[in-house]
Amino acid sequence: MFWLLQKGVAMKNDSNLILQIKFFDIGHSDLDELYPLITEFYPNLTAKNIHDNLTKMIEFNKYTILTASVDGLIAGFLGYIKLTNLIYDDYFWVHDLIVKKQYRSNGIGKKLLEELHQIAQKEQISHIALSTHIDHASTHRFYETKMNYEKRGFVYRASASLFKGQT
Repeated sequence: MFWLLQKGVAMKNDSNLILQIKFFDIGHSDLDELYPLITEFYPNLTAKNIHDNLTKMIEFNKYTILTASVDGLIAGFLGYIKLTNLIYDDYFWVHDLIVKKQYRSNGIGKKLLEELHQIAQKEQISHIALSTHIDHASTHRFYETKMNYEKRGFVYRASASLFKGQT
């Protein structure tokens, strides 16, 4: 499913955790800090997959990472890129929003998205968009009820190999 929020919607932070939200200063060794969090969510990815893909995303897509830390340890992160299309002009696409299992339902994901909304307002970005897995009902509720995102459609995908040799 595809979710969308126009900038300017007011949100409040309900978290009792002391969070530090910051831009993640990317260095190849720094990426190691994200591995435990990513593999908790995507257990089939190897450290090499994660490192190689994040490196490509950063270098080619200008993938930007915001982190949320609790007691100095990364508890969650949000990765996004800036895109332009005919409908939204400039907008942010959220590729990843991952919160460590022990910190979920404590407002960390909400706080990361609130930070991204503030960045969007400063940069005059018209929208923030993202997609979630169709089976993640609790995630859908989070975006709709806590973040006021609007369901706008569906995301389809196919293996590129399906079309080999077709004309």
